[in-house]
Order: sequence, then C-alpha cells, then structure tokens
Amino acid sequence: MKTATLLATTGLLAASPLFAQLSMCRLAPLEPAGGYSASGIDADLDWFAVRVQDSAQEWIEIRRKIGSAWLAADLIPSPDPSVGAFAEEIDIDVSPFGVEVMATSRQGSTAAGMGVVRRYLLNLGSWVELPAIRSSDPVAVEFGTHFARAGDVMVAKSRSGVTPTAPAQAHVFEPLAAVSWVETARIDYPDPNGASRRFGDAIAVGETPSGSLIAIASLEPARGRVWVWSYQSPGQLGTPFELIPSTPASNQYGQKVAIWNGYVAVSDPTADVFGTGGVLGAITLFGPSGAPGQFVEIARFLAPVFSALGFGDQFDFNYGRLVVPFTAPTFGTPATIGGLTVIDDLFGTPTYRLRVTEPNDPFGGVGAFPVFGPGEVLSSGVSVNVGNANQRSPAIVRFAVDPPTTRFCSASPNSSGAPARVVEVGCAHASSVRLLGVSLPSLTIVIPLLGTSRASLPVGSGTLCIGDPSRRGLGIASSQGLFDLTIDPTAWGFEVGDVVITQFWFRDGPGMNLSDAIAFELVP
Repeated sequence: MKTATLLATTGLLAASPLFAQLSMCRLAPLEPAGGYSASGIDADLDWFAVRVQDSAQEWIEIRRKIGSAWLAADLIPSPDPSVGAFAEEIDIDVSPFGVEVMATSRQGSTAAGMGVVRRYLLNLGSWVELPAIRSSDPVAVEFGTHFARAGDVMVAKSRSGVTPTAPAQAHVFEPLAAVSWVETARIDYPDPNGASRRFGDAIAVGETPSGSLIAIASLEPARGRVWVWSYQSPGQLGTPFELIPSTPASNQYGQKVAIWNGYVAVSDPTADVFGTGGVLGAITLFGPSGAPGQFVEIARFLAPVFSALGFGDQFDFNYGRLVVPFTAPTFGTPATIGGLTVIDDLFGTPTYRLRVTEPNDPFGGVGAFPVFGPGEVLSSGVSVNVGNANQRSPAIVRFAVDPPTTRFCSASPNSSGAPARVVEVGCAHASSVRLLGVSLPSLTIVIPLLGTSRASLPVGSGTLCIGDPSRRGLGIASSQGLFDLTIDPTAWGFEVGDVVITQFWFRDGPGMNLSDAIAFELVP
C-alpha cells in the first residue's frame, strides 16, 4: 500500500512548484434563483441537479451543458413546502431512455417522517413526476434519508421504528417497468453481535461488467465501518466484505463512500493518520484483491495542507480522479481558507491539483463536487465578487481542471540556439489569454498568428501551421528572447468554445522562421 501525500508545515499551504503547474482555472459561477444548499447535488454526463432553497421552500434546479455553455435552469418545486425536507439527497441519471431525477422527500414534519424517494422524468421538455419509491417495511422511518443509484440498481436506508435504538436496514430496488421500481432485496447490519442505527449513513452503488457493487457505511461511536456487497439482478446479494484501512479508523470513517470502475473510495475526515493526536483526514482507495468479492487497500490520499478541516466530508470519485474540498486555518490568524484538491493518476504516481481562495471564502468547504467529463468541476458554494470580499452570494462555483492545450508542429532551431516555442500562461479565457514566446532571437520582429484551422506549409526556415483565415498582430521580442502577449480573443473574432491555434512568425537575421504551435479551447 502506498500513501500519496503532499504536506505543509505550520498550517501553511505546501510551497511546491507542483501546485503552480497544476492549479485550476476558476470560471464564471452559475447564480441560482434562490440559494444553493450545501447538500443535495449530483451529476451525470453533462447534466447536474442541485437543491435550491429560500426561506419558504426548496426546489431542484437542473441544468444541461451544451458545448461550453450551461442552459437556463429547470426548476422542480417541493411537493409539500411545509415539510422542509425535500431533495436533501439527489441522484440524476442519464441513459438512452431519458433523464431521470430521484430526490429524498420526508413525509411529516418530524425527522422520523416515513419518507419516500420521489422520481421525475424529462418528457418532451417538461419534468413529469413518476410513482415514488417506498419502503416495504410498514414501520420504516427515515426512508431514503441516504440513498444511491447506478443504472438499474437503487439502494436506500430506513430504520424499523421511531425509538433511538431502532435498527437500520438498506433496501435494494430495481425497475419493474418504465414507471415503477420494486424492492428486490434487503440488507441488514452485517455484524451478528448487534444492530446499528447508523447503518446506511453513507451508501454507494457502482456498475461493473459482472453486475453491481454496493458499499454501505455505519458511523459508529468507536470507529466507522464499511462493507461491500456484489449484486446481480434480481435480488442476488454476495457475501459482505468489510473494508478495513491499514491505519486506525476514526468514528467518521465512511463519512462518504464512492464507487468507480470496480474500485471503492472511503473517506475519514478525522483520521489521525500519523498517530500524533492531530487530525489530517484521508481517503482510502480499495480495489479487487483477485479473490471473488474481496478487496485490498491500494492507496491512501491525504490533504495537501496540514491541519486541513473537512478533507473527505464530501468528494467525488469519477473519471479516474478524486475531487475533494477542504478548509484550513491561515497561519497566525483566526481566518480560514477554502480549498479544492483534484488528485489524478490514482493508480500510478498521483498528482495533486490545488485551488485555494482568500481567507474566509469557503467555496472549497461546502457542497459536493461532481466532475463533468474530464475537464470541469462544479461546487455548491459561495461566490465572492472580485475586489469586494464582503459581497457574497450562493452560487455553483466552476473550475476548469484540464485546460486543453495541444502542442504540435515542431519548430527548427533559430539563431538563439534552440527552437522557438509558444507557452500559454494561466487560463485560456475568452476575454483574456496570455501567450509567451520563448527561445526567440533577441529584439527581433514577431508576428503572432491565430486561427482555427491547421496547415503544414514550409515558410523560410520553419513550417506554417495555421491555415486561412488567420489573424495577425505585431510586436518585438525582448532582449532576453521573450515575447509576452495578452490578447482579448473576442476582439479577434473568437468565441467561447473555439479551439484557437497560435504560432509566432519572426525575423531571424536575413531570413525568417516560425515557432511551434499550440491549440487551446477558450473557456468562459
């Protein structure tokens, strides 16, 4: 087992060039009609659903991404505004059969309300409510307070009775027809020596080629516990296998569980990883051991700052990466910073992308963080107006994780002794892109070329890589052989979503040459 970690001292951020190289671009936020909640958010492909609330009631807000733009929101209102417990957990599922949203809905005004999981289907542009999913247990309470779905398997928690010690179960459902789901199995607390009311405090379901995986956590006073079951339709449960980390677990082990591609990630936000009495937090990754239904610990991922708070309270595990929010104290002050960590290459040499914000802006400390495709991350959090930290509003905060820059069209050496190169600095925003030419001859005339089509045409001592129509500027390289250019792509006729190709033409003695070329997609 390997432990992947980047630590800092005295509560400061790690001063590593890795963070500068792998930071994330913050994009324009999506503002809601009401106020985004810290709970109730989910994504699938280019759709997301999030809980929105004001002082009167709750809604589900649903958006779809087309290209690089998010469409205006659809709103599904609470069916009973007086209950005040709608959409505390949400699942959105996109399949060839349509887009379906599931959401918790407690019945009754008390926390022990029986509860149902409501279902909504997008039909001809409108959201139609379908028959709700209900427990088959006549004395069940808190049904659906925690649930998860993947494909045609949905698992929800309930407790048998209103007494504080009433045991909890998990109910497994599958679709009987297009409009109804039926209970096909029930999972009881696996330890024969007791029954835990906390069983089902976190649930995950994942699809594999041979069926489904179900992971269920129980946050118990001594330590949290997590089990995994294989599941095949209809109602065939495998033997439970307990996921035990290699270092002692806290009572928050299993705060959140997630499954991707047959692997299970389990968080422990209060893990004392080094046994020193401090709190750091960890996410442990388990994978198949080779024996049927059994798992082995593969890696453990720690917060990128010391004394982090909430690392693992929420996270997403998708597309082979972990996306984890946290907050951390600012050294020497009572203020905190919000942070977001994206961990790539989980099965090789992990790399950490880090984004933090100014003190007391906790965008990284609340909400779940769904990953939309390989390149964009959304969070329910707080948007701070630039230049005025006191102006805050709830928003979906957006980050570009993978600014898609492609390098092509290699250059030949020039009189500087090396080939000239184009470097994109920062984020490729449609309103501002900074480009840097390096290894140019000193004090030479430089013409930046921008376009959207590729070419390969010998010109002077180099190769022209941009086809017509192209846009051209003019400048002079510095005495260090650098050419620094900041442009407004919209003023050059480009738009958000365009893939722009950039190359530098330059004089080199009596002749001419060209740099290599890069292509990047403009983000909002």
